Amino acid sequence: MFNKKRLSTLLLTITFSLSLNNISAFSIPAADKYPASGVPAVSAAGTTKTGAADTKKVTTKLVLNRSEVTLVAGQSLQLAAALQANGKLLADKTKFTWKSDKTSYVKVDKQGKLTAVKAGTKAVITVVSTDKKYTAVCKVNVLTEKEAANCVALVGKLAITKQEYTLFTKANMNALLENSPGVTPDKVDWSAQYNGATLRESIKQQTFEVLKELKIHAAKAKEAGLSLDADTIKEIETQDEAWISMYGDRKTAEKQIMSYYGITLAEYKEICKTLALARKYVEAEHNKIKVSDAEIEKYYNANKNSYDTVTVTHILISTIDSNGSALSEDKKLEAKKKAEELLAKVDSGEDIKELAKKYSEDPGVVENSGQYTFGVGEMVPSFEDWAFSHKAGETGIVESQYGYHIMKMDKRDSKAFKDLKEEIKQSLIDTKFNDSFTVKMETFNSDPGFDIIVNKSILDKLDKTLFAGALK
Repeated sequence: MFNKKRLSTLLLTITFSLSLNNISAFSIPAADKYPASGVPAVSAAGTTKTGAADTKKVTTKLVLNRSEVTLVAGQSLQLAAALQANGKLLADKTKFTWKSDKTSYVKVDKQGKLTAVKAGTKAVITVVSTDKKYTAVCKVNVLTEKEAANCVALVGKLAITKQEYTLFTKANMNALLENSPGVTPDKVDWSAQYNGATLRESIKQQTFEVLKELKIHAAKAKEAGLSLDADTIKEIETQDEAWISMYGDRKTAEKQIMSYYGITLAEYKEICKTLALARKYVEAEHNKIKVSDAEIEKYYNANKNSYDTVTVTHILISTIDSNGSALSEDKKLEAKKKAEELLAKVDSGEDIKELAKKYSEDPGVVENSGQYTFGVGEMVPSFEDWAFSHKAGETGIVESQYGYHIMKMDKRDSKAFKDLKEEIKQSLIDTKFNDSFTVKMETFNSDPGFDIIVNKSILDKLDKTLFAGALK
């Protein structure tokens, strides 16, 4: 369910690599970062000699840093063109001419800088090499006045709305202040420096990073023909009930969501639909990952010991006081001597559980009589290392940061391949997905087609309200 806690968790856990410097301006990628594919172009073929009798076919085409762009009237964007041969950009000095098919809607100058003139229009920018061999086009869409009035920024074809920017900014603010009881966003000096940037810049960076990724996911979902099913839409539409149930009545619920997120419940639900669509894309990509039985078995054979569990019983003689401070050396010697005496009792046949109940300073002894069952990575290293290196019935003393542990190994259990197959399969799928999806998102994030283009007048006006802190 899309609820307040879940969305806040999403905002806190997603991190990306967008630089704040790329948010406030239209960045022009370096020549070697122009997209090598997906750009409309007319290609011409030729040959180049690699030996006396050897020729290699070369395909040359003209590529642009943007093949399609959406802007707000008044905004400008620098286009860049280059020739590309067999996927490699040519370092020549070819010149280009630029032309708009509708100059009253979108203008372009001799250097390829285009400017949106009229809201709610479309135009095509054509670039041609001076020898007229190569051509490429960029389609331009200019938002309507109504769309522009609610647009904080653009990511590809998709707008970041005022409601989305407000929600994520407020959520990031609240997350920052959650450990400061009584301090509200309107009482904070957002111009204060923190880790080399102002709090305002840090919050904005987090917000734009999350929203850029969200818009990329949503765009890719639409490209893949994905849409929300009826059950998901119904679940989102019934958010009213969840909020009303939480706060008692609709009026209070609306007041709370406005206070926490700065938007209405209806606006919140619309954003949840975008989140759900983005999640659907991620899930679809995850479902593409496959692993073979051979991969699963190979992983099991290499790591099967890590799935073992051991059961040990211990008695703790503490070497720290109630405040967590280390005892004096004399007290530590007394603790060690006591541990050795208890080990002797265990080795002579006395029941370690009964001794634990009487002498152990481990708070858990009340519930478990000093016995623990655990796997790799669950206990402090010295305790765990001893347990996994001894056989059933063996005893000893282990020192940890908590004190001296009188140990007795009870048993070690191993799991068969058939019992672990599905767990390992899912783990391998998740690992493969994380690796491949990280690379994919790095590619998307560096694609000029997904650069953030800010609608400065709307953003500045909204920021004045959101960051109107006063506490110095």
